[in-house]
Amino acid sequence: MIRNHKDAWIQASATIVGAIIGVVATMVASAAAPGKIPGLAQPTATVTHTITPTSGATSAASPTPNPTFAPASTEMALSKFPDENVSGSGSPGSYRINGRDYTESIALRLGSVGEPSHGDYTLTAPYRSFHTTGGVNDRQSTSLVVQFAVYGNGKLLGDKKTASYSKPVEFNLDISGMQKLTLEATRIRGDFSGGDPSAIFGDAQVLP
Repeated sequence: MIRNHKDAWIQASATIVGAIIGVVATMVASAAAPGKIPGLAQPTATVTHTITPTSGATSAASPTPNPTFAPASTEMALSKFPDENVSGSGSPGSYRINGRDYTESIALRLGSVGEPSHGDYTLTAPYRSFHTTGGVNDRQSTSLVVQFAVYGNGKLLGDKKTASYSKPVEFNLDISGMQKLTLEATRIRGDFSGGDPSAIFGDAQVLP
């Protein structure tokens, strides 16, 4: 009877020791893998990376457009063109046509009947239009009749127009693409005084 009790005690002790060994093994496993407990599901972590460009980083450069030769931004009187852009017999100044003063004009001295006089102007920018009033200087003879014409790059622009004393003519011409303007005046008939320019391109201007 005593032996049976002893055997039971030994068996119980062995069970307790086995349980202790199991607990110790579990603790060792937990220490080897911190944060994980056997038998429990572990949460899944999601890591988000934000990439910030450094101060030296630059985006791809946009294509650079081809430069264009922009038109002039304002009108300009031919009388104000620099000397290197002017040739021929044109004289800048203020002249009167039919009682009106044209302060920024080009005057041409006339010769024999049918003999044209010229003033040449190389444009300082790609202007688009030309305006002037062609007429006979009020200081000239009332019998004088003059034919006016404007050329662009050597080609006649518009029509030739005839003016007489107190009867001027108007020019409004497209000069797009022109690099050189030529003003022409030709005596048709009548007398004139050699002391004063005869044919006046009143307020001759190129415009954008």
